[in-house]
Amino acid sequence: MKKNEMPKIYSEYLLSNILLTILIVGLLAGIILPKFSEQERKEQIRLAQETLNEQKNWMNERILDSEKLWYALKQDPQFMDICRLKTPYSVEDTEKIRLFVNDFTKYRILQDDLDSITVFLGRTQLFLDTGNAGMEPEIFYNSRFDQAQQSYDDWKKEVLQNESRLSVKEKPDGKEKSYVLYNLSNQLLFDNPLLLIVTFSENPFIKILKHSQFFRESDLIVIENKDEVLYSTLSETQLAEQLCGRETGDTIQIDGISHIVVEEEDELVAMTYLWLIPENVIYQNAGKNVQAVLLTGIMLSAGFIMMAVYLAYHNSKPIFEFVKKISDRSEDPESSLFLDTDSIDASLQKIVCKNTILKEELSRYIQTSKIIFFTKLLNGVPMSQLEITSVNKHLGNFLNYQKYCVALLQFDLADYKNSDVFRMMVEDIIRQNAPQYCYVIQTEINRFSVIFASDKEETELIDRGLIQLMEALDRDKTAQYTCILSRYCEVPEQLCTQYQSCCQLFDMLESQGTAFAERFIHSSEVSGYGRGYYYPVFEEQSLMNCMSGHKYKDAADILNRLFAKNFNAENIGAKERQYFVENVCSTFLRTLRTGEAYGSMIERYAEDSIYLIRHMHSGDKILNQFLKVLRYMENNTQSASPNRARQICERIEGMIAERYLEPDFSIVEIAKSLQLSENYISVIFRQNIGNSIAATIEKVRMDKAGELVKETGIFIKEIAQRTGYLNLNTFYKAFKRYYGVTPSEYREMHQRGV
Repeated sequence: MKKNEMPKIYSEYLLSNILLTILIVGLLAGIILPKFSEQERKEQIRLAQETLNEQKNWMNERILDSEKLWYALKQDPQFMDICRLKTPYSVEDTEKIRLFVNDFTKYRILQDDLDSITVFLGRTQLFLDTGNAGMEPEIFYNSRFDQAQQSYDDWKKEVLQNESRLSVKEKPDGKEKSYVLYNLSNQLLFDNPLLLIVTFSENPFIKILKHSQFFRESDLIVIENKDEVLYSTLSETQLAEQLCGRETGDTIQIDGISHIVVEEEDELVAMTYLWLIPENVIYQNAGKNVQAVLLTGIMLSAGFIMMAVYLAYHNSKPIFEFVKKISDRSEDPESSLFLDTDSIDASLQKIVCKNTILKEELSRYIQTSKIIFFTKLLNGVPMSQLEITSVNKHLGNFLNYQKYCVALLQFDLADYKNSDVFRMMVEDIIRQNAPQYCYVIQTEINRFSVIFASDKEETELIDRGLIQLMEALDRDKTAQYTCILSRYCEVPEQLCTQYQSCCQLFDMLESQGTAFAERFIHSSEVSGYGRGYYYPVFEEQSLMNCMSGHKYKDAADILNRLFAKNFNAENIGAKERQYFVENVCSTFLRTLRTGEAYGSMIERYAEDSIYLIRHMHSGDKILNQFLKVLRYMENNTQSASPNRARQICERIEGMIAERYLEPDFSIVEIAKSLQLSENYISVIFRQNIGNSIAATIEKVRMDKAGELVKETGIFIKEIAQRTGYLNLNTFYKAFKRYYGVTPSEYREMHQRGV
């Protein structure tokens, strides 16, 4: 890794964290904010409509009261006489004023309709306290409905025909209008310059103004002089000051109440003045409230994103350190990245400790690494220095002990239908009761390997620990089992031969139909039952592959390598050499009898050669005889092999065409039908056809599936079953791998003619 790439890696990681967080916040905001704003919008519209309805209903009530009031005033002659005073009262006419008040308050209808009336007669202001106040404003409907608008237009036309004075005034900002209807200037009522002001002590509309978010507090009383607005107020003192154009004038006391003196020459008209908010303004205000809510949500989202950026930067610092250390180490060609990784592991641990998911993933990774390591170790699969070094840190320096052995436990699963449940149960028992420095791995469905590591003086502890483990298995009564403990070896690589010896012993007894007399068998007793040595299965498979694929030179190289390690080495005893040779003979015979040489002269030549080999003692002579068999096979299969291979491939293709609909049809079934090994037919099929058997089966199935998807309307699940797939998910993966799209997309493309 170049050092200048380090900032790029870090920035990409940081950017991915930020984008991921923004995406999550954006999705949440996209889901929550529209839903919340829609609810808020509906709520605002509902409140606006309620306010409009309150205006409408209140104004309807007031106009009814007003009609009743003015009807009473116009129909009563005595009241008309009172209003037609020839001369105004003076300040000294206190008694006359008292009589006027008494006369005016005799009418019950006025007591029910008026709250207070202020009458200016000349220079004297009278307060006549009666019942509820009436008023006669214009009714204005703020409505989107044509029917309501038509009702309003009809009413206004009627008012104008009655020669009532209608005045409409706008506020400077254009957002509010005042609708004023005043017919109090009717000279039939006021021969003298008379000022009548209707006021309210408990005005419902004022409450609306104060408690609704759509209105601001407005003045209710407005005094006009010849259509010019002089002043509007709720304060009688301020009203008097404005009327007089100066400081408050003279006052008189009537029943302990101060009354303001108004100059006689002021010709004024009084009215009830009312502010209404039009519908469009109400809905605009509602929209602004919704916008405010959305703006608040956006600001909160922005705050979350900024916090996410900070957290991403904070959590990315260990990544930066980790990448920097790797970059620094790769700059030094003499340093080994994987032999001294303590500092890198420390940086990685900082990353993991801050993330619970990473902790779980790391734990699963370590456990999987152990399983892979021991699986390769027991089967003799070569491993790189990187694999060995990295996993050794998680095994407590497993490679540094002086003694190793493996115990192979084989269970009878006749009573267990669910193998996964059995596996978990056995692993729990072994891990809870196994001694220190042991590792458990399930090597087959009914076999568990327990690998021990210890120092020289602790070998007896291993035996006692194994007995303790077996006692725990007996107590839990999991299943019938047999245990073979291998001999001790000094290096971990030799565990492969010990494990293979135990496996071969189990296989041999199963093929003979016999069973162990004892539950536990020690390594010293293994030779009494049969061969105790077996070279790695990985190398045996490689040898068989080369022989089946006619790669005889590669097979000869493998034989040379096997003899150097398992026959010519100094630490191999005579018994092990004999077992090894017998194993190679079995490999040769098994390969020939499951391949194209079965029943031919090649098989007979090999059998005769193996008979000679079993009576030889020199390693060089034995190896040369095996090599002679390989040369004989090479010389005698070149002419016959192509025709034979083509015939086998044709039979395989025919079987695939006939049986591809069967869900369990596979290379295993083909090998059984042809009485050939899976490895052999796999090799020759790939050599002659250019593709594997599994891929060919999938191709035939997918061609049929594509035809059904394109030309029929059958459900995808049924198509999967018709083409040999029981699992719908497996079918989807295979279809997309083959066609590049899902079945539904493939069908839609062909329907569109794409």
